[in-house]
Amino acid sequence: MGDKKRKKPEKEPKKYYFIDYENVHKTGFNGLLNLSSNDNVIIFYSGNADKITFNLHKEIVDSKADITYFEVKAGGKNALDFQLSTYLGYLIGNKKKARCYIVSNDRGFEFVRDFWKKQGFRIEIISNINDNSPKEETPEKQIQPDNHEDLRKAFKDMNLNKANLDFIISVVESNMKQNSVPLPKRKQNINSELCKKFGNDETKKIYKNLKPFLK
Repeated sequence: MGDKKRKKPEKEPKKYYFIDYENVHKTGFNGLLNLSSNDNVIIFYSGNADKITFNLHKEIVDSKADITYFEVKAGGKNALDFQLSTYLGYLIGNKKKARCYIVSNDRGFEFVRDFWKKQGFRIEIISNINDNSPKEETPEKQIQPDNHEDLRKAFKDMNLNKANLDFIISVVESNMKQNSVPLPKRKQNINSELCKKFGNDETKKIYKNLKPFLK
């Protein structure tokens, strides 16, 4: 028998730092020299903020990270924010495993972060590159209903047969055990799997009965 092939270790996801230079200026680059060649820094600047110090220039040159510049030429109060957010969405669509950080003190980016969180992607908003450790969040309740009887009772009025009930329970449990997947994404996956089997109209009724178990 031939030797078993060893699994190649998974590569660490690339990190992308989106710098809102209008907002953070030089302080946003604190920690730049700690980055590796696996990191990417994308700097968005405008005519309102297009100057750097010699020290910052030296750090950019000496950094191992891949650094890209985007000059925001269009006018408007939030032009930089819009273009940064657009490029962030483009990158997420092409590199779904990327870890993204918005380096800004602008609280408006919280809406961008919350939108992508609902789609199953995690984005951090940080004040500088050095502050790239994940923020602690209140852990979301895990849904792993061990009491199958309670679930079955919830569908009593729908007169579902045993095979369909078993399928629903299986879908709920298999998805909710994926603790690394954000809760909204797990709910979305459950709904999608149910739709494939039962169709949209029937799934709406099923999901309505599932809601008490998905809090």
